[in-house]
Amino acid sequence: MIRKILLDDSSLLDQLSTGDKQAFEEVYVRYWLLLFNAADKRLKNRQQSEDIVQNVFMGLWNKREGFKILNLEAYLFTAVRYEVLNFITRSKRTLYFHSVFEEIIIDTNTADAKILTDEMMELVLAYAQTLPAKRRCIFMEHLQTDASTKEIAHLLQISQKTVQNQLRTSLNGLFARINPIIFVILGILLQS
Repeated sequence: MIRKILLDDSSLLDQLSTGDKQAFEEVYVRYWLLLFNAADKRLKNRQQSEDIVQNVFMGLWNKREGFKILNLEAYLFTAVRYEVLNFITRSKRTLYFHSVFEEIIIDTNTADAKILTDEMMELVLAYAQTLPAKRRCIFMEHLQTDASTKEIAHLLQISQKTVQNQLRTSLNGLFARINPIIFVILGILLQS
């Protein structure tokens, strides 16, 4: 089989939209390593990075007939970034990711470490006050007692799935709001 090589992404996209497997193979060959490196740079996990890149290419092939992509390279890299963030958010690595910053903040030998920790807790408590009553109750129970979702469900007489969903929503919201603050604090600590 002779592989046709199309020089520009626009031509590849046109061919791909008609179901041309050779055009897809060319996109795959052209971008696979670049996308893998982008994913692996963030995850440091070869297998998961490969899976993410495969998912992006599967999505590209499955949506080939209905998509309107103007910049193939930008689309692919954005898709990989989205998949990486999605993986981090849905995995236990999220807790690891945040615990690394927590350790950096708490373990520093600066006089401000205690103050920073207290201020972070104040921010978490302030965030809790913005939550709807049921979600706040679940979040605070988890925060104060570190109880399992099963224990919280039993205590509040609701389903464990409800507790899991409410807790996940709370933690995702908290992480989204607190991450920028962590990076600012980290920057200050690294300059010290």
